[in-house]
Amino acid sequence: MSSETELNVSDYADSMVSGIDYRFLTPTNDAQHVHIEFLKGKYIGIIIKFGKIKVEEKDDNAYLQFAFDVIKSDNVKPKKLQKDTEFINHVGDFLVHLLALKAEENINETGTDDIKDPNL
Repeated sequence: MSSETELNVSDYADSMVSGIDYRFLTPTNDAQHVHIEFLKGKYIGIIIKFGKIKVEEKDDNAYLQFAFDVIKSDNVKPKKLQKDTEFINHVGDFLVHLLALKAEENINETGTDDIKDPNL
């Protein structure tokens, strides 16, 4: 079962570090997706994968809509996690973190933040 939610992008403040807070897993039976395992905190050991991700602007705010599946959770049932507001916010914060890293990487590679023409 997939969970879909909407998150105001400007709400994100915390920073996470790859290899310390999370790691990417490449499953042999699911080449279409990269799974993410949380390595620290309340959600240690939980593995998720993202589905559809969409950024939408409304009233001068950016909103992130995303779907995700809980692949593995030892202590809490996946269906319960997918309805848990605190966990959904954690997953949303993580996704915003990944998008910010990618945007920063694009700026560093091109020397510009112009997403329409990154080769300026």
